[in-house]
Amino acid sequence: MIKNKIEEIFLNALGSNERLKWELENSINILQNLQAINTGFIAMLEITFSFIPKYKKREILNDFDSKRILYLLKKNRPELYNTLINCSWGTKWLEEQIMSFKKRFL
Repeated sequence: MIKNKIEEIFLNALGSNERLKWELENSINILQNLQAINTGFIAMLEITFSFIPKYKKREILNDFDSKRILYLLKKNRPELYNTLINCSWGTKWLEEQIMSFKKRFL
């Protein structure tokens, strides 16, 4: 349940297809961008993640990777999936975003 919520939060952070294209074109770190435009959202995430037990965070870390996120995007947000896979650096950018997310919250 918690894992699904974390994945959902990450997918929502990607935003719309237009925003994702802009982030890719400009090599934007989505967490830094969210911090700049919506500090309240980031603070809420930090509080939420602080209540997740460490053992649960370790479990989540094992499954939270680009393969899993690309699968979820293909299934639930195909327009974002297509944008990422059709960009020559899209999957590398996604991996960097996932690492940044993990370092910050997990």
